[in-house]
Amino acid sequence: MGETIIELKNVSKHFGAVKAINGLDLSIERGQIYALLGHNGAGKTTTLRIILGLLSTNGGSVSVFGEDPLRVGEKLRARAGVLSEDNGLYESLTVYDNLKFFAEIFGCEKAFYDKQIDYYLQEFEMLDKKNSVIKDFSLGMKKKVAIIRTLLHQPELILLDEPTNGLDPISIDKLHKIIFDMAQNHGTTFILTTHNLDEVRKVCDQITILRQGVNILTKNLKLEGSDGIFKTQISFITPPAADALAQIVASVDSALKYNLESTALTVNTTDKTSVAKLVSAFCKNNYMVYEVIKDELDLDKLYIQTEEEAEKK
Repeated sequence: MGETIIELKNVSKHFGAVKAINGLDLSIERGQIYALLGHNGAGKTTTLRIILGLLSTNGGSVSVFGEDPLRVGEKLRARAGVLSEDNGLYESLTVYDNLKFFAEIFGCEKAFYDKQIDYYLQEFEMLDKKNSVIKDFSLGMKKKVAIIRTLLHQPELILLDEPTNGLDPISIDKLHKIIFDMAQNHGTTFILTTHNLDEVRKVCDQITILRQGVNILTKNLKLEGSDGIFKTQISFITPPAADALAQIVASVDSALKYNLESTALTVNTTDKTSVAKLVSAFCKNNYMVYEVIKDELDLDKLYIQTEEEAEKK
């Protein structure tokens, strides 16, 4: 278990007679890529505003970085980056002047933010637009500038609301790689709210599905599959004999569990590196692999079933 940096216990938030949050429990660790899912009105945005110290609660307790976000809201928000539905850019200014303005709000030095601005603009193929005014940009280009603004000061906590809406596939891939790098190498914690379940499946470690402000399901996507384990099936033209198979698998990961039936080997992992090493090892030993199939969680089915079950209660 890692360090828990966000914890909500039995939190409620009412707007008049409307119970936006109703007994919510939530626990998020440092470096996790976490998704909050649910229909419109499920309480996702209200939850994010509570985490940032922008809303008081009607009950329960909230801890972010070990402190009450209402009490230390300004200090907390200085450690966070937020991408909301409204891009929040000043469209009469250039890309550089927008990013410079926000970087200085977060107390970044010029030498640091100039380097960061050029790096991210290069990553998103916008360096040639650095001194262009934003108002005539497409929706996707404005979105990329807003994303750069969110990442620029290297925050410890990043909240992303529908981050890939309007982005082209190359920019989506770039963003995903940046998220992975910041989470794995810098311990940055990400919380996404999105309706794009395919994106969640690709990027996130853990999900919580909200319904009417209640946590109706929390699931670790990296450790759990349909029967509790993610699996990969590797199919051979002619499989290795038992001793050879054991030796090859052990050379990649001695703790890896597996089962061979006919010409299909099932291994209890979907880790890309482990699977790639296994296939490479088999090929080097002249065992021809013709198919690799990952048996992962059907997130669409899980989401629909969870919502239907909650609706019946």
